[in-house]
Amino acid sequence: MKHAFVALLAPVCSSLFVSSPALAYRPFDGTDGSVAEYRTFELEAGTLGYLRDGAATYATPSQILNYGAIERVELVLELHERMPSLRTPGAPLGLVDDGAFMKTVLLEGSLQGKRGPSLALEVGALLPTVHGEPGAGASAALIGSVVLPLVKVHLNLEAARTRDEKAELIADGILEGPALVGRARPVAELIYEREIHAETLESVLLGGIDPLSEAFALDGALRLGWHDSERLFEVRAGFTWSFAVSR
Repeated sequence: MKHAFVALLAPVCSSLFVSSPALAYRPFDGTDGSVAEYRTFELEAGTLGYLRDGAATYATPSQILNYGAIERVELVLELHERMPSLRTPGAPLGLVDDGAFMKTVLLEGSLQGKRGPSLALEVGALLPTVHGEPGAGASAALIGSVVLPLVKVHLNLEAARTRDEKAELIADGILEGPALVGRARPVAELIYEREIHAETLESVLLGGIDPLSEAFALDGALRLGWHDSERLFEVRAGFTWSFAVSR
């Protein structure tokens, strides 16, 4: 379904798009206190993903589509695949961690060229999976961002009702450094995720973003952490492409 969606999207976009700034919020799990501009699409594609979670290994491609529906509001569709490797026999191809969300800028600040922090709220549904957790859930996240002289800082605080009807709390912090080589800049992310009376995940992500143009950026990162008592290792690489629907 996801491959068909992207395949159908490409020819439509080729006839409608004009360049607009790429926000490039790959390769993070979290996000920032801004939204896509009005009538602008942002495609975040994880073309390369490798996850080792304990003894299991997977390929983890992903697609996230953001659309600026009205001023200060964007709609978000997240699609994540999990493809087991030959070292994980018997595990089927799955569609996991999919969701549909609405994100709203509550307070315009430094990300919008104004003073002070930028503040946003993202709410939505955790969609049913294929060969993953059954059922559906919901989440709400408060996102704050501030631009400092040498770094951008983004903090995500999220509460969720998981697909198996448990409560979950997530704290996520993102740091973006200044450009070091050309326009490429280093990035880092710290995540603490606690499912009440169940799993805990702690991880750190280190990587970089290279904006090749105002509308297109490449990214790559390594993620290390612990999922309960199991060690977690992940490689991510992909791109963000921004294009505005012609008026």
